[in-house]
Order: sequence, then structure tokens, then C-alpha cells
Amino acid sequence: MRFAETAGEGIALDRVPGGRWHFAPRAGGERIRLHETGPTRTLKNLLQEHAVPAWRRQRLPLLFDGDGLVWVPGIGVASPYRARGTAPGLTPAWLP
Repeated sequence: MRFAETAGEGIALDRVPGGRWHFAPRAGGERIRLHETGPTRTLKNLLQEHAVPAWRRQRLPLLFDGDGLVWVPGIGVASPYRARGTAPGLTPAWLP
């Protein structure tokens, strides 16, 4: 797992302090909102739409802040956590 410093991309740095950050595998029932005006989507449907093989889905390191899903490799960052404009951010990268 790597994090690259970016501007206007990735996880907003102002969301990082004070968080209860951890990585965990998929447990089932996870949901994420990728677009500010879009719906909350199930992780299961997003992984299927992105053609992630079933054997890989269980091995993805999901990033959480407490109980909230923040980032999914190959899918994206949850809208409330996304760096916007020129705000500093951290872009996660997972190399399987």
C-alpha cells in the first residue's frame, strides 16, 4: 500500500487527523457514495460493474474511517472524503 501526495485528488488531508483509520477485508453489506449528488451504492454491485473477479473481491484491502468505507482499490474514494479543487490530498495505491 502506498499513498502519494496530490492536489485536488484522493483523500482530503483535512479529513485525516482524528480519524479511526484501518484496513479490513470485505465483510458484506458495505456501501459507498462515490459522487456528491449520486446515490449510495453497494460495494457488491460496484465490484461486479468494474468486472473485479470474485476471487479478488475478498482480498481487496478496504480503507475505513471507523465504520465508514472511505476507499476501494480500483473503484475510488467516498465523496465526503475526496480532496477538491487544489486542496492537498493523499491518493492511495494498492499493488496486488
